[in-house]
Amino acid sequence: MNNPPLDNTLTLLKVWEDRYKLNDKLYDQLNEVLGLNIEGNLWECLFATFDLYTEALAAATNIPPDDLFWHLYDNECGKKQLEANNGKWKKSRKIKNIDDFYQLIKS
Repeated sequence: MNNPPLDNTLTLLKVWEDRYKLNDKLYDQLNEVLGLNIEGNLWECLFATFDLYTEALAAATNIPPDDLFWHLYDNECGKKQLEANNGKWKKSRKIKNIDDFYQLIKS
């Protein structure tokens, strides 16, 4: 959380998060329709590709990949509302959505 992001970072982050949510929704729908756990080679390939997309986004925006993965997986895109502090805020704040995450990393 050291480097300032590019001007279009918020737009890129929103598209990235939307794509993640689409993948997650697809997983749930396929799991429901097929009635079984669909994890395996196909799913590993899909999420490995998404992780590469995340790393490319990190490189393009100067956001550390671990910060992006934290938002997706640890904070579940804001569902968990975990608290974080970028070192410039007086106290930690709940990260509830992509806009909060952007405020966290842009400083």
